[in-house]
Amino acid sequence: MARHTDSLKTAASCLDMSRTGLIRRLRDIGLLGPQRLADEGRAPNNKATRCGHNKSEKTMAKKRQHTTPLPQGTLHDAGELTVVTQDGERVHHRAALVLVFDSTNALQRAIDAHRCSYRVRRDMPEAQLHLGRSSDQ
Repeated sequence: MARHTDSLKTAASCLDMSRTGLIRRLRDIGLLGPQRLADEGRAPNNKATRCGHNKSEKTMAKKRQHTTPLPQGTLHDAGELTVVTQDGERVHHRAALVLVFDSTNALQRAIDAHRCSYRVRRDMPEAQLHLGRSSDQ
């Protein structure tokens, strides 16, 4: 094992990167990992699998999504609202929140992620923050 480790250290040094960084890169491109070892007739390293080095791309995308900060909006209005569309059409909502974002980029990120966080605007009336309980909860 030491010989194998030394060769990884040497290769990493030649590439001006850390040994760990080289191992991650080799796993990312599929040259190192349980599946590759199994293809060569060797038993996969269960520790690597337990540590999550063999995660699917979908799982890794979810992890990136959760580690990316959520777009931040401001609660501008809450309760029963009527929205006027660009066509002048009025749409009434019995229970709604109006969230305002600092930029269209932040709004688009919230739409793409299907989630965001928000803060309450400073001058929001207290009554709008404590709507009465209704029967349609």
